[in-house]
Amino acid sequence: MRKESYYLMIIILVSIFLRIYPTMISGLPFSTDSWPLIRNAERLVENSPIPLNSKLFDGYNNYWPLSQIYGAILSMILNISPMNAMRIYIPFLASLTPLTLYLLLRRLTRNETISFFASILFAAGGPHAIFTAGVTKETFANLIFIQSIYSFSILCSHDHGLLEFILLVIALTMSHHMAYIVCVVIFMSIFFAELFLPRLRGNSMRKRIIMLMAAILIGAIYYLVYALPGLKMTLSLSDWLSAFSFQVLTFMVMFYIVVRPKPRRIPNLWIAFILIASIALLVNQVTPIVPASPHLTSTALFYAYVLIFLGFFAVIGLYAVKDWGVDDDIHPILFWISAILGLEGYAIFGANPDLSLTLAYRLPNLIIPALATLAGAGLLRISLMNRSKFYRILSATCLIFFTVALASQSYSAVILQENYLGYQWLYLPQEYQQAIWIKRYSMDCVIYGDLKVKYLLGEYLGLKVDPIGGYRLLRGEGHGSKNLFSAYMAMSRNGYLLGPYGIELPSDWSKRLYMHDILFSNQYTTVYQL
Repeated sequence: MRKESYYLMIIILVSIFLRIYPTMISGLPFSTDSWPLIRNAERLVENSPIPLNSKLFDGYNNYWPLSQIYGAILSMILNISPMNAMRIYIPFLASLTPLTLYLLLRRLTRNETISFFASILFAAGGPHAIFTAGVTKETFANLIFIQSIYSFSILCSHDHGLLEFILLVIALTMSHHMAYIVCVVIFMSIFFAELFLPRLRGNSMRKRIIMLMAAILIGAIYYLVYALPGLKMTLSLSDWLSAFSFQVLTFMVMFYIVVRPKPRRIPNLWIAFILIASIALLVNQVTPIVPASPHLTSTALFYAYVLIFLGFFAVIGLYAVKDWGVDDDIHPILFWISAILGLEGYAIFGANPDLSLTLAYRLPNLIIPALATLAGAGLLRISLMNRSKFYRILSATCLIFFTVALASQSYSAVILQENYLGYQWLYLPQEYQQAIWIKRYSMDCVIYGDLKVKYLLGEYLGLKVDPIGGYRLLRGEGHGSKNLFSAYMAMSRNGYLLGPYGIELPSDWSKRLYMHDILFSNQYTTVYQL
């Protein structure tokens, strides 16, 4: 068997395992966001044919319906419930994304070692592996996102490339709004780099223009005709100008890196940038730089520094690709990075607080493949230094460390239930059992509980859930007469979930609940009569 076959086997096995095991250990969908999608898919199966904008759906996710259609079709083909179809086959679809990255890099670099290093880091994934283990629109869109970039970068020189690209963009547009917008920004960044630097463009500039215009036109038509009512947030002119300014800034920096002569040594400026990021993370622990950002636990801080340390190797990789003269070949990866860094800059410094934190923690999932590419080049550069065995061992050790550290982030989130890493995405059978009991016996009561409770009981089972009322009750600011309160064991450690992480509760919050009668308990969850 060829060495490359072993590479592909390792990448696929690591990727599939990390994205499938969370649902296998619980038997339930992974992710709070999964429940409205599953509910839509169930209603699609029960009521087809039905308009996708029907009021039977949740009024939001059905405007990007492809993941729900996929789940409904699979459930009918396999004769299983939409829940079981989606909890397994949507993460499985996302687990193939590192394989697509490998194929892209093999075409761009023609180097199987860089392709393997980058793809195994991406397969281990860190936050990406956690996120794409869930049943979300973004998980479903992930493979289409990478394939769209592959098509725009590689297939524009093929006769069939335009049709394949158009089909991918249509699928991406129907899958997830943010993934589509980010993808178009990346396309524009690659396009303008080739426009201003003719040596990058090859013989396919005309088809590239058609591809870019098609991507923009498809999205514009889709939103004007159908999906516009699904958007919950609008951007002002100042938001657009701010986002554009950050894009121009990061584009110009990356453009300068590509056009400048080969540096004799790693630029001190980039090392300084890594140090500044490290210091900023520590400062953020004391005074938030990103609006509403939390004080991280030591575990979450460690994983944040793993990504920053990976960024250091990406800087070495950036130097390496210039030194090897392949920066022109991988320019789609470089301007992919610049596009998302521009969006990240807008998220941190330009967006309103409601949008800032959401973008700031979701965008890194879309830059990890490109960051892993440069980090892989950096590791290869180290292994080739002086043709020394010591540097080869050092490079291999660093690769193993990063792979294990990134993969262990999933363990910390899923098994150890660490806050700030996505602990709330794991639903246990006891929680589902409690939800069914409440559905059966709650009558018209309002259920007090956090967002984890709200997604299951409210978005899936259609009950009335009041997260803010529950939080006020635990703080001693309300009484919630004749309603129910749903508590679960992880609240005692991670707090009350009102956003992407648990908020610390008062020390006497459990005593406030002990004053009320227990209606249901299965050792992990408890229902109180208020």
